[in-house]
Amino acid sequence: MTAQEVLLKAYRHGVSITTDGKGNLRVAPAHLLEPNRIAKIKAHKQELLPLVADLEQYGVLNEPIILEALALFNARIAAVIKKAPLTEQTCFDLAA
Repeated sequence: MTAQEVLLKAYRHGVSITTDGKGNLRVAPAHLLEPNRIAKIKAHKQELLPLVADLEQYGVLNEPIILEALALFNARIAAVIKKAPLTEQTCFDLAA
């Protein structure tokens, strides 16, 4: 399982994973997490930190289509943005 898949599965189960700006992840609501899911988040912490930070930076942390695409292609948002910056025109092109 990749960090992207961990993030997507958490989102699908109503769990939000964010960063605290100090190198830690915040997970809420914690009561929705099963022990095995907590273990997967901890196991992928080093990959989740930059991934979540990038998603927060671009304001797309809770966008299901972005999370699905990242998990599907095992990608990072910064790499996608650097290759094809989202402009008004590219947004319209993507919608077509």
